[in-house]
Amino acid sequence: MRSIIRDIIYEMRKYGRKPICKSVKRILRSCGGLATKYMEYASLPIQQEKRELWRSLNNLHMQKPMLAIDQMPWEELDVDGSLVCRVEDPYFRQVEQNLRQLIYKWEHLPVDMVLLPYILIPRI
Repeated sequence: MRSIIRDIIYEMRKYGRKPICKSVKRILRSCGGLATKYMEYASLPIQQEKRELWRSLNNLHMQKPMLAIDQMPWEELDVDGSLVCRVEDPYFRQVEQNLRQLIYKWEHLPVDMVLLPYILIPRI
């Protein structure tokens, strides 16, 4: 998790954006352990199995029909507050929102979803 924060700080400095403030660091590190929880799910053995199934499907060697749920009504799904973002900075709010949505999808509707073993950070 700390290396993720370090990478974000490096990218921000590289492109001349103000440094990350302490409150954003605290939220990204704590927030119910968003990055930690994501990486726990992404490192499960089932992820590799799903990746292989998707690869074989994309290579036209379908082993089984695969299901992907892409569009979700996020505003309607937030019944317990687990999708509420706490970060105020717009850039990091997007990172937090993405993590919250991926974790929510994995916990409630995983079907044939694959979580990558890294977190994608948008360009600045």
